[in-house]
Amino acid sequence: MNLNLYELSLVIDSQLEEKAISELRSRYIVLLEENGATIINIDHRGIRKLAYDIQGKDRAWRNQADYTFIQFEAPPTVVVPVEELLRLDEDVLRFMTIRPRHTPMAMPSPEEQQARDRRPRDGDGNDDRRPRRHRSDEDEDEE
Repeated sequence: MNLNLYELSLVIDSQLEEKAISELRSRYIVLLEENGATIINIDHRGIRKLAYDIQGKDRAWRNQADYTFIQFEAPPTVVVPVEELLRLDEDVLRFMTIRPRHTPMAMPSPEEQQARDRRPRDGDGNDDRRPRRHRSDEDEDEE
């Protein structure tokens, strides 16, 4: 049987208790495995600020949500039934399943990501603080 690589992004309502969020995430992982998927990586990012407000099941607007990314290998027939259940689940604010073109990489731990985010950067993406000289500045110095 032909297996494809997929990544499922879950955006779960942060108004739920941590235990309920964990159970919801586990429910979809078990559902994937029961339908023949092999879980490759689970990246739970935790509660993050949303780019825009999303209305929850109680009609109140949410400005943050719990993010989880699940990478799995499965036959193409697995995705549709899982997405149908996600569409009906009012605690899932958004979801998206993609087929990445690259092999999954190990995600940095939250500590590694925070260390990367704290590093000073200039506009060119370099890690030092000293300003870069432009070619036109060097030409003026030579004259």
